[in-house]
This record gives sequence, structure tokens and C-alpha cells, in this order.
Amino acid sequence: MTGLGGGTSLPNPNVGGTVSLRFSVFPGIWENLHLVVSAGYVREAWGGPVYDDDAGKWLPGNPNGDNGMFLQAAIRADIARLRLGGMLHGEHIFADGRDPVDVMVDVGASYLLVGTLRAGIEYVGQDLEETFSPGAEGGARHFLGPIASAQFFGDRLTLVVGPSVGLSRISPDFAARAGASLGF
Repeated sequence: MTGLGGGTSLPNPNVGGTVSLRFSVFPGIWENLHLVVSAGYVREAWGGPVYDDDAGKWLPGNPNGDNGMFLQAAIRADIARLRLGGMLHGEHIFADGRDPVDVMVDVGASYLLVGTLRAGIEYVGQDLEETFSPGAEGGARHFLGPIASAQFFGDRLTLVVGPSVGLSRISPDFAARAGASLGF
């Protein structure tokens, strides 16, 4: 479960989050291969902007957010100090003007340097359903960049940071990322 919010008043309609069920496909069978399937509910903190081709600009979405659902599969393989991973995420938001399904992919490789510190490279593709024909978000976005990560408390807490560069026409030229994940 995750949550986020913003704004200047409480209670605030711009609160979002996800609730999901996760299922490990190979629990305890293969020590170095993990496949996890997740499905759940998503509440956007705000409805995403919509790209207007005629106007050539982004228009604001619903300021109060929208509801949706998602399905995700993530796989990770460890080969000695090398870690390979990937994630495929499909999402449907119940709102007018949105794509029937938004598709995102994340693939990366990292190398264990010392302790739990890893360094690697990661590719993120967002709105891939719009690769050949722009939809609600104006086309696909592609990012590539180095990452650094560390795990703590028996691999229950993971911290990840890294910059990335946009590789497609509508991707921001530069993006920074920082994330934390807690498993229990």
C-alpha cells in the first residue's frame, strides 16, 4: 500500500494511493529467481494531464484525481553479483478521455559493489500503448540512466536514486528519481 498527497487544505481531495495483493509465483523454489504478480486499486492524487495535439500543449486533468485498477508482473534474477530485473505494469483509469490501458515497462541491471550497495543502469518506458499512435498522454516516453541502490534490515528496506535522460520527443530532457520500498 502506498499513499501520497498535497495541497493547502484538509481534508484534501488530492490524496492518492494504491492498495494491492501480491503473489509470489516461485516461493522458496528457486533461490535466485523471483516472480511476483500484483493486482489492485489505484487512486490518483490528481487526474493526469492530457496532451492536446491540436493546441500542441498539455491540458490539465481532473484536479481531484480518478480511480482505477492495475495488474503488474515483476521478475528478478541474481547471477552471482549481477542482478537483472524487469516489470510490466498495465493500468486502467475510470475517467473520460483516458487510454483504455496504460502500459509501462521497467528493465534494469545492477552489480553488487560492496555490502548492499549496487550500481547499474535502468530503462523506463511509459505509455507504451501510444508508441505508434498518440493517445490521451500524447505518445510514449522513454528514459535511460544510471542507478544506485542499497538494502537494509535484511533486504526489507530498499533505497534507490538515479538521474535519467529522456529519449523520446515528449519525454522531459532530464529526470531525477529517488525511491524507498519497505517489505513486510
